[in-house]
Amino acid sequence: MSRPEFFLCLIGIAAIFFGVMAGLPALDRHRAKKAGQLLLNRPCPHCGRAFDAGAIRRARREREANVRDRCISIACSGCSRTFQFGEGELRAVPVFELFVGDKKVGLLYEPKREEMFWCSYVVEPTSLEAGEILWDEAVWNEVKFEVKAKDGRPLSTFTGGDFRAFCRKETDRLSFRSLWPIDS
Repeated sequence: MSRPEFFLCLIGIAAIFFGVMAGLPALDRHRAKKAGQLLLNRPCPHCGRAFDAGAIRRARREREANVRDRCISIACSGCSRTFQFGEGELRAVPVFELFVGDKKVGLLYEPKREEMFWCSYVVEPTSLEAGEILWDEAVWNEVKFEVKAKDGRPLSTFTGGDFRAFCRKETDRLSFRSLWPIDS
């Protein structure tokens, strides 16, 4: 084989490789839509509105750590809450995680812009013990908490004055300064 033929073969192999790599995301989107078909017209667990064709088209496959099967992420057109669907189970996806010390005590859901620099979230304790920690005013007064993105990156934020109502269990939402869903 001559030198030019060898380089042409290498270019051909590289073209095939990059062609296959470019096609994989399209294949993932196709598989996500196919898996999402099971959710078509199924009611959203949060708002009750049925998942429509638009939500199915926007579905994406997710690769979770330590999970052999992939799941899909799908957002409800009615309430904009994101869910993961895998193994026949539909579960909400938290936007951020809340830590006190090294312990994960809460999950933040449903971002809602309150004012220019404030965004509120539904705070859900990870356990009953974590709930007792979250409903202690000292955690919020003395800023003993840390908010982390899904990748474990700590984010700089603090809460507004609504933590007292949260601690008295009058609301399940807390406002955070400059904590936007795009940071997750």
